[in-house]
Amino acid sequence: MSRITWFQFLFIGLIICSNNSLANLEGDTWIFHLNNKNYEFKRESNVRGTPYVCLPEIIKQLNLKFEYNPQNFEFLLINNSTGNSLRARSYSKNVVLNLKRDSQRHRMLIKLSRRPEFVNAKLCVPIEFGDRALKPLFDYQTPDTPVFVTDERRLSKIKVVIDPGHGGNDLGARHQDLTEAKIALDFSLELKKELERRGIGTLLTRERSLFTTLSERARMANQSPAKLFLSIHFNSQEKESDLSGFEIYVLSLTSGDVSGRAAVAREHQMIPTDLPEGLEKAVADLRASANFESSVKWAEEIRTAVKAYIPPSSTRPIRMAPFYVLYAAQMPAILLELGYINKNEDMQRILDAEKRQALIKSLAKSIANKLQVDTASP
Repeated sequence: MSRITWFQFLFIGLIICSNNSLANLEGDTWIFHLNNKNYEFKRESNVRGTPYVCLPEIIKQLNLKFEYNPQNFEFLLINNSTGNSLRARSYSKNVVLNLKRDSQRHRMLIKLSRRPEFVNAKLCVPIEFGDRALKPLFDYQTPDTPVFVTDERRLSKIKVVIDPGHGGNDLGARHQDLTEAKIALDFSLELKKELERRGIGTLLTRERSLFTTLSERARMANQSPAKLFLSIHFNSQEKESDLSGFEIYVLSLTSGDVSGRAAVAREHQMIPTDLPEGLEKAVADLRASANFESSVKWAEEIRTAVKAYIPPSSTRPIRMAPFYVLYAAQMPAILLELGYINKNEDMQRILDAEKRQALIKSLAKSIANKLQVDTASP
């Protein structure tokens, strides 16, 4: 008897469980998963693409002790039940964790990609604070931190950057036991393996269950001379709908079409309105416009590779929308929604090992062929 893959196992769960879709970023609410319980917090604002939540509400719901020193802007959070604590400062990215394990104290310094800030006179923290700072106060686990590739020889060989959507405490779309973050990661890992088998240097923006901010994903990609940035996601339809199939997005510096705006809102990837004005933004806008034609050509190539295995969601599967990662990536970039996570027919094509491998090989072959053509072109 052949061994059941994790995809097949999840598909069995998909069939026998009842309908239920949930994303842990819903509207203006951030849902923090901790100890098999969901805590809901209002998102106060977005700072350069990163959602922020207010610390007082977190303290209240998680029953943490809080101390604040206005002289040096330092605050202390203590979990009285575990004795674990953290120290941080507003307007500083550094957080010091003090964790008790095996009757010993362990001190650890972690660095956030976004710093705690006062928003509307309230002390707020970026949602990555949940995974990297709050969870260790309860489960004693050391926080994961993105590992940026620094080996210039390896970076120089990167041709494709694959960005598995969501990750860590950001589960993305959910349906029964399926999560967008998990499926996107495993699909991306298999695609990376197939591309590298063909001799194509490939970099993942995350290789494990890890919360990585949008700006960090772009930063990783921009370290390399990659010819393509491919962000992998799965769609979700909260209400009953006949929609199914794949969609591909390229960057629009305007609001995009209705479907595109809905997708951006669902994935929480709107281009932030507080980017620096002047020369920096003008250069970024010019670069994004320059990459548009190449991105469309890549989208057409990807569409051909995917539609042989997954039907498009409509007669116009290539759409335009202001996704932040597509804007921040300094190379041709597309975002691929590989079907609806709450549609059995879509998930059958992804969770079935044979069908998934056929799709992955088609994608890899298409990418390899286009890279070869682009390299040969004058």
